[in-house]
Amino acid sequence: MEKFTSRLKELRKEKKITQKELADSLGLAQSTIANYEQGIRFPDNVMIKKLADYFSVSLDYLLKRTEVREIVLTKKNYEFINKLDDLEYKNIISKKYLDELIKGDKKAARDLIIDAFKGGLDIQGIYFDILEPALKEVGFLWEKHIVDIWNEHYITDTTIEIMNEIKNLNRKPHNVNYSIILASPGGEMHNVGLKMISDILEIEGFRVIYLGSNIPTQSIINVIEVEIPDLIAFSVTMHYHLDSAKMAIAAVKNNFKNIKILVGGGAFKNEEEAWKYVGADYYYENGRDVIEILKKEFSK
Repeated sequence: MEKFTSRLKELRKEKKITQKELADSLGLAQSTIANYEQGIRFPDNVMIKKLADYFSVSLDYLLKRTEVREIVLTKKNYEFINKLDDLEYKNIISKKYLDELIKGDKKAARDLIIDAFKGGLDIQGIYFDILEPALKEVGFLWEKHIVDIWNEHYITDTTIEIMNEIKNLNRKPHNVNYSIILASPGGEMHNVGLKMISDILEIEGFRVIYLGSNIPTQSIINVIEVEIPDLIAFSVTMHYHLDSAKMAIAAVKNNFKNIKILVGGGAFKNEEEAWKYVGADYYYENGRDVIEILKKEFSK
């Protein structure tokens, strides 16, 4: 973020124009340019490219990742470079989002995400490339005693509020003839990642029964009898809840023969065979994996 702000000031002064002149050229308010240069706001992906075009520099140069002012884009490498820029943009937004929330500025964090969404970033990019990495980072900071537990709870709750706002802007009718139950088994209290997947699947048109965290095995059996889902996705964050997931999955398979079961979450990431240990049919690493698994399963 600091690299971008310093580069923008440098380019503007080199061109000998005021903030207002730059703003007028881009159809912005002078205060917006001032906010960019002070690091209060970060432009969306479209505006970053407009700024690069205006100053006739590469995106890498504008973001101060290189001192080479221009790059020649061939048809062959254009898509790769564009994706790299997009990932870098999301990474900057994610870090800025977390910084604002650690400072306690909920409004600034919310505006950052909503601006990115309105600027054209899709909901999957916001959830999985911005919000999810920020939550993982604050969890790491808490484990290292750099932030307090209240910071972690505050950031998590704020993120859920923002997710709800974005989801409401994306509401679509159910148009997929399949249903899925999402839950964390008994004892497992982490559920934000699962909620992200729930939102995405709803937007994709699936009928989603989102149960949340710490669901007893018998309750899972009861809801299956009522809802008759096609699939169930369990999320397990803590390794010591794997046995709880195993017990729930065994109960489901003993009572229902045709329901496929997916598992994911932090507890499986460093244990290659853990998903097989709990008896699942599929392992998902992230929300995008769930969508691909569903497409594969329902195309049979």
